[in-house]
Amino acid sequence: MRLLTAIAVLPAAVALALAAGCSMRLGHFGSADVWVEATEKCDFNAADFDCVAVVTHNGRIDVIAGPEGREMIELVAAKRAGGDDLDEANAALAALVISRESRGRVLEIQADWCGDPSDDWEARVHFTLTVPPRLAARLESHNGDVASTGLLGAIDLSTHNGDITIAGARGRVTAESHNGRIECCADGEPIELSTHNGDICFATTSTRVSGAIESHNGDIEVDLPLGACGTIFGHGSFSARDLAATVQIDGRDFKVELGEPAAARLRLATHNGSVRLKQQESRRFGRRGGDSRVRAARGSPSR
Repeated sequence: MRLLTAIAVLPAAVALALAAGCSMRLGHFGSADVWVEATEKCDFNAADFDCVAVVTHNGRIDVIAGPEGREMIELVAAKRAGGDDLDEANAALAALVISRESRGRVLEIQADWCGDPSDDWEARVHFTLTVPPRLAARLESHNGDVASTGLLGAIDLSTHNGDITIAGARGRVTAESHNGRIECCADGEPIELSTHNGDICFATTSTRVSGAIESHNGDIEVDLPLGACGTIFGHGSFSARDLAATVQIDGRDFKVELGEPAAARLRLATHNGSVRLKQQESRRFGRRGGDSRVRAARGSPSR
């Protein structure tokens, strides 16, 4: 690994360990006999960054928009390490470091082993970042949920085994889970959501959304505002609710034209599942992404 570029940290912050010669093999979480925990906290001046990129092998990642105008990145890393006994667990925790690197205007953060880890060591790291709303984010967990709330910049979220939650996004959205559900409230475009095994719920207050939403094994539910325009097409067992549109259905293929059909193009496809489309009065998402339409899409009593 390259030496990490120095980044100014507030004097009161707890410094994160920087390590060279680290390996990303964090083990299969859950089989250790003894576990120990520790939490590291750090604050960064955000003025030099436009994006945060976070990677953890086992663990959840949460990125939350903080107050407007506060140019700070606040990082909390909850570390959990395990081994065959207490000494092994403590050794694993000591070797588990949080590395950070400045690459252009991107702040890169990830969990790593320092040195040569034992085959019996295991680790899990849950990252929570509070950032200026203007920032973009790239988040990746191999085994864990990933979530972003209130970001204005482009977001790219992925997990191999876990759910993805996106609330109040305003920029481009890309999200992929191999095994997990995706819930997304977003007004930006394009929207690219995909999961191999899991349902997808998407809600927007924007009247024009382009992109693609796809699940190999799962249902897709899309909630659009009144006045939405564009063409929605794809594949799946199609149904609609309160939809003011021209609808064409040919087996499992469908095409929906809303308002101005050329204004936007959104593809919805599921290989083994249903596609459900509905319209209702637009309600603007709150700063924390609190909009009731995704709760309704998940099957709450308001449905």
